Amino acid sequence: MTFHQKLFVFAAIAASSLLASINAQAAQIQQCENMSRPIGYLTVEANILSGNCPTRKSIRYRTPEENLTIIKPQELPSLSEPWVVISANDSLGANANYRIAAARDGIVACAIPGTYRPAGYFSLPAGRVGGCGNSGGSVDNALTHYKIVITDIVKSAGTLASIKVTLNPKNPERTLNYVIRVSADLNGTRTTVSKQGLTGSGSYTLNTLAPSLVPLAQQNAYFTFETEVFALGTSLTKSLNMAYGLELLGQ
Repeated sequence: MTFHQKLFVFAAIAASSLLASINAQAAQIQQCENMSRPIGYLTVEANILSGNCPTRKSIRYRTPEENLTIIKPQELPSLSEPWVVISANDSLGANANYRIAAARDGIVACAIPGTYRPAGYFSLPAGRVGGCGNSGGSVDNALTHYKIVITDIVKSAGTLASIKVTLNPKNPERTLNYVIRVSADLNGTRTTVSKQGLTGSGSYTLNTLAPSLVPLAQQNAYFTFETEVFALGTSLTKSLNMAYGLELLGQ
């Protein structure tokens, strides 16, 4: 490699790094197309003419946000939180684009191959939706996504709080069971008790799940309730809820 070739490569690397550092402040990165997509970012524009890049082209990425338009929906499963496509302009060929939203219980999304089921959800056919274009390759092009489980800590002054576990009745899977792991943190020490083999929706007080941890609640330990749902031994999803001990005791 000649001196001038080396100089060009170093200049390209410096330019691409500068692009990334400047735009990252706005949750946006533009970098040379030969570089890997940043973790947590989605492709919003490609083939941008960039003279300082080795291939003369760069790609623009953004972090997910409501109604963001992207061009590669197959990147969605790589995100730490579930996102779905809510409209698709896939009839544009190479210029196809897709609008996204954060997954939530009951959301209707386009059936894009590789993005069908967000983690922690199950999906049911939603028929054909005009905004989903030709996605799915069949008459039905949309799905309704439902949360497998919704958990919440129900508190009321003067009464024991309970963790409420609601399994979605629309779920066709009938072999669901779950475990609730109760952890108490006090003075740097964590104590965990598990209640296994639970089925169906229900509400549980600390006395029911982990009576041995009640003394720690009286000392206002910090409690974490981890609910993990299984089907035939396979973990489907986890949910976390937190509260202080005195809250759980209704104080």
